[in-house]
Amino acid sequence: MNEALARSFLQAVVFFLFLLCAPFSLFSSSSWSQSGSETSVAIRATPFVPPALSYASVFENYHGYQDQEVASWLEANETVGHIGGWRSYLEEASQSQQDQIPPAEDAHHPSGHGGKP
Repeated sequence: MNEALARSFLQAVVFFLFLLCAPFSLFSSSSWSQSGSETSVAIRATPFVPPALSYASVFENYHGYQDQEVASWLEANETVGHIGGWRSYLEEASQSQQDQIPPAEDAHHPSGHGGKP
């Protein structure tokens, strides 16, 4: 019984391998038939011309760190106070965002769906 089971298992494995490898062997033979001597001669006849290369260093326009003059923090705080403090920055940011957002459409009457019947 074990020999018959082993034989049928071996036959199933061989059949599975045949099904797996058959398509690959068909494709490889078709690729061999497409490569002729005419194409290989044409490839060898054209000389290789390398592309023109250019090099630009990323450090060409690099500016190193430069120390800035130390300012009085009291004067900096007074300047921010005259401007309006953090609230003025918040207003600028919210105004620029409102300019970018399109106006909201009415939920009951969406545009593009025609008029009332």
